[in-house]
Amino acid sequence: CSSDLDPVHGRTDRLVVEWVRDRPDSLVSGRVLAAHAELSPHGRLIRQVIPSVPSPTSPTEALPRRVRRRLARMARTTGATFGAPQDLEWAVDDGGALWLLQSRPVTALHLAPTRRHPPRFGAGPVAETFPRPLAPLEQDLWVPPLREGIVRALRATGAVSDADLRRSPVLTTVDGHVVIDLDLIAGTDPHRSWRRQL
Repeated sequence: CSSDLDPVHGRTDRLVVEWVRDRPDSLVSGRVLAAHAELSPHGRLIRQVIPSVPSPTSPTEALPRRVRRRLARMARTTGATFGAPQDLEWAVDDGGALWLLQSRPVTALHLAPTRRHPPRFGAGPVAETFPRPLAPLEQDLWVPPLREGIVRALRATGAVSDADLRRSPVLTTVDGHVVIDLDLIAGTDPHRSWRRQL
């Protein structure tokens, strides 16, 4: 599995990759201990952990450089194609070909704040649309297209700069609740005092 960001720490400058020498379901089910690596956006190895108590199908060596680079390219391509960071399931066959098995959006982003003040999240204008928490499948189905629609609307109206859109998750979920970046939507200026904003 791979994604085009680190969804746990919110780092968009690295990829997180886990792999086993077996079928993908062995990794998902937890039957096999996976190796873990963090890569640069172009596939350079930053950090790696190989299982210390391997099973017969646990990885015993690093991913080859060629595979790391192709994974990084695949992560960039799927993220650009679908307009949001993606969790990827992939496989390398006996001939060395890299296969994309599945791509789905990362719905629980914990992006590290890049503004002076971290974003303020709240239900805001999406409260009526999603009054209750969403199940994981519902999050996968509804959150990415809604996020894309909001981004397109903000770009079309010129209400928010492209730089601000790139820095913000815009829309995400917290414990299944759909939340939006209130500062981005309200167009508040984080450099203005709270008194002026009120």
